[in-house]
Amino acid sequence: MADPTAQQTLDCYKERVKRAVDEKKDLESKVESQSEQPRWKPTMDVLSCMKGIDVVISAVSVSVFFTVQFNATTDS
Repeated sequence: MADPTAQQTLDCYKERVKRAVDEKKDLESKVESQSEQPRWKPTMDVLSCMKGIDVVISAVSVSVFFTVQFNATTDS
């Protein structure tokens, strides 16, 4: 690019996107590992059978469900 500021902005953006992709892969790996634990495996397996539901979406769904369930029992 002819404009140094524009080039610097683009380089910064590309670096941050690369870092975000790497962090996402790392997080997915950790979630995958946790999903194999006996406590979570049955639930994660059932959710993952649904079309379009991967391990990360399953983990989010389970954590939201348990948070709502926990809050419902502690609010009473």
